[in-house]
Amino acid sequence: MVDTHLLDECAMNLIKHLKDAEVKNLSLIIKAVICCIKSHAGQKRNSGEDYHTHPITVAFYVSNYSLKIDVLIAALLHDTLEDTALPPQEIEQQFGARVLELVQKLTRKIDPVTKKKYSAASLLDIFYKDNDHDVMLIKQCDRIHNMETIEYMSKEDKEKIFTETIQSFIPYAMCFQTNKKMEHHLLKVCGLKIPTLSFQESSSSLSFL
Repeated sequence: MVDTHLLDECAMNLIKHLKDAEVKNLSLIIKAVICCIKSHAGQKRNSGEDYHTHPITVAFYVSNYSLKIDVLIAALLHDTLEDTALPPQEIEQQFGARVLELVQKLTRKIDPVTKKKYSAASLLDIFYKDNDHDVMLIKQCDRIHNMETIEYMSKEDKEKIFTETIQSFIPYAMCFQTNKKMEHHLLKVCGLKIPTLSFQESSSSLSFL
């Protein structure tokens, strides 16, 4: 039995969205949503919202690009190893080795040289070298939501995140996406103009007519 009474509006919106998309094994995703809510219980975002609304929103964004169960669950749990007491063995036991692998990759570790946590940009470099599209997708959607709530951050954090998004996230989105959807989403949250199709691209896209 799962504690469905814990499901708030944010969680229910995700579940309805995935149900409408006919996602398989929805019950496992609901289990992961509840795990996310319980793990982040008592934590708040700078906006004052319950922290679990962030990973749930990230999972919602991920679902617009991928409906793979492991990826959706990893999106829901992406901050648990870094910010909660949820043990890695429990993630693997309940949701599988691939979910744990993704969550571990998304957990910022200490750089042995600087003695500080790796930056998000450094993680993107690692993901790119690993050619791991799943973990890159989750990180990009995580950044989109952080950019959408950037107003609640300090001036220093705003400048850092905005610059990092422009210099790292958007270029990698251009490399990893076969379409322009992610690139355009990131450009939009940065307040940048979305480029129009060139004549050659327009002609190519209409070649089937």
